[in-house]
Amino acid sequence: MKFPTRPFALLLSAALGLSALPAKAWHDEGHRIVARVADRFLTDKTRAELRRILGSTDVPGSLATAAIYLDDHKPMLAQQQPGSTTWHYDDLEICGEQRTPSFCQNGACASAAINRHIAMLADPANHDGIKLQALRYVSHIIGDIQQPLHASDNHDQGGNAIRLNPVFESYGFYDNLHSLWDGYWVKKALRVSKLKEADYADALATRYQAKAGDWSKGSVQDWIQESHKLAETVTYGKLPGFACGAAPSKDKLTLDKDYLALGDELVPEQLFKGGVRLANVLNDALGK
Repeated sequence: MKFPTRPFALLLSAALGLSALPAKAWHDEGHRIVARVADRFLTDKTRAELRRILGSTDVPGSLATAAIYLDDHKPMLAQQQPGSTTWHYDDLEICGEQRTPSFCQNGACASAAINRHIAMLADPANHDGIKLQALRYVSHIIGDIQQPLHASDNHDQGGNAIRLNPVFESYGFYDNLHSLWDGYWVKKALRVSKLKEADYADALATRYQAKAGDWSKGSVQDWIQESHKLAETVTYGKLPGFACGAAPSKDKLTLDKDYLALGDELVPEQLFKGGVRLANVLNDALGK
C-alpha cells in the first residue's frame, strides 16, 4: 500500500484528531467502552449513588460521557487545575532506576491523582458537585493507566518521540508509537467486530467474565506496575531494535504484522481490566 506524502499525512492526522494533537489514551471510544464495562459490575447501591451524582437515570451513558471529560476539557482544566495535564500517566522508567519523585512532583501524576480523587468521591462530607468532578477524573484516569505507555517512559515522551512509517488503515493514521497504542487497536476492534461501543462492552464482559474477579483486585499502584510490565515486555520489548542502553533510532520504524498483531488480544483485555477496576473503585467508594 502506498502511504500518503508527508504534507497530506499531516493534514489527515490533524483532521482525524490523532498524532498531530496531544495523545489521548484509548481515544474517546476506548474510555467510553471502559465506562460501559464498569457499568456491568456496579452494585445496586453504587448505581443509585451514581444516578444522583450524575443527575441522570442513564448511568451507562452518563458514566461514559464523564469518562471523556478530562480529555475534552484539557485546556480549561489546565488553567483551573494546575498540573492536571500530567494526571494521565506515571512516567516509570523502562530502563534503569524508577525515580517516582521526579515525575510526580506535587502529586501531578496518574497514581496520585486517582487516589486523591477516590478519597474525594468517598467522603460523605463532599457535595455532589465535588463528587461529580472526582468521578470524571477517576473514571478517566483508571482507563488511562491500562494503556502501557501511560505507565512507562524511555526519555521519549512515552513513545510519542518514536516515529513510525505510518500505519494507515481504514480506522486511522498513526505515525508515532504512542498514538498507535492509544487508538489503533480500539478502532480496529470496533471496525472488525462491526459492533457499537455498548455492544462491544457487552462482548468483552461475556468474553472475560471468568477473569473479572482476579483482574479487579489490587491497588492503583499494582495496576500501574502491571501496565509498566506490559510496556517492558511487549510495547517496547517487541519493538524492532529496542534494547536498554541503546541509542534511540533517529529513523522511522517500520512495524511488521507480528508487532501489529500483539494488540489484538492485549488491548481488549486492558479495556476490560479498566472497566472492572473502575467498577471496583466505585463500589468501594459509593456502594457501602
